[in-house]
Amino acid sequence: MKFKYLLKLVCLGIGLMAFVPSVNASVINGGFESGLNGWRLFTTANGTLGDQPLPQVGTYDVVGNSAGSNSLKLSVGYAVAPCSFPGIFCPKPTEGGGIQQSIYLSSGLYSFHVDVAVENTPLYGGSNMDGGTFSMILDGLVLDTVSFGQIISNSVERDQLNFETSIGEGVHDLQILVTRNYAQSDSLFQFVDNITITPVPEPTTLGLLAIGCLTMLLVRPKKKAF
Repeated sequence: MKFKYLLKLVCLGIGLMAFVPSVNASVINGGFESGLNGWRLFTTANGTLGDQPLPQVGTYDVVGNSAGSNSLKLSVGYAVAPCSFPGIFCPKPTEGGGIQQSIYLSSGLYSFHVDVAVENTPLYGGSNMDGGTFSMILDGLVLDTVSFGQIISNSVERDQLNFETSIGEGVHDLQILVTRNYAQSDSLFQFVDNITITPVPEPTTLGLLAIGCLTMLLVRPKKKAF
C-alpha cells in the first residue's frame, strides 16, 4: 500500500511538470487596465490615430457582452490628403497607426488573441465606406487581419484577431496596426481590447511518462486462484 501511495505522488509530480508550461509569456497591460502603460504609439507615414483627445483609453464594450471594460479608442485614417480627389486622380492611401510592445517569450507554441470593434456614430448620418482594417503583427510578419469594410450609421461591428504559432526564445516585437483607405473621420472609431499571448501545452517525454505511470495505477494485479 505504501508503494502504491508513493507511486501516486510520483505520477502527480510528473504530470504537473509535463502539462503546466514553464514559460515566460506575458503582455504588459493587455487589457489597458493602467491606460497605455507598457505600449508605444506609432503612425504610418501619412497616418493619424485621431484628433485630440484620441488616442485614449476608456470604457467600451468591445466584446459585445454588455459589460464595458478599459479599451483603446482610435480614429484612424490618412492625415493629409495626397491630392484633391483621392481615389479618382490618385490612389487612396491606406494609413493609420497603432500600438506596439517588446515581449520576451520562451520557445514554444503560443496562441495570440485580440478583441476589436468599430463604431460608426450617427454624427453625420449615412454609412462609412471603410470601418478599418486591424492587423496583428509579430516581428514584422502579419499573423492575422480583419477588415470591416462598409459600416452603416449608428452601428457597431465586432470581431477578433486569432493566431497560433511556434516561437523561438527571445524578445519579440508585437504590433496592433489599424488602417483605413480614407481620411480620419470624427464619426468613426476603432477599439482594441484583451490582447493576450497564451502558451499552448505540448505533449513531451514527461507527459508520456505520466500517462504510463497512471496506467500502472489503473491496472489491478490479478488475484491468485487457490
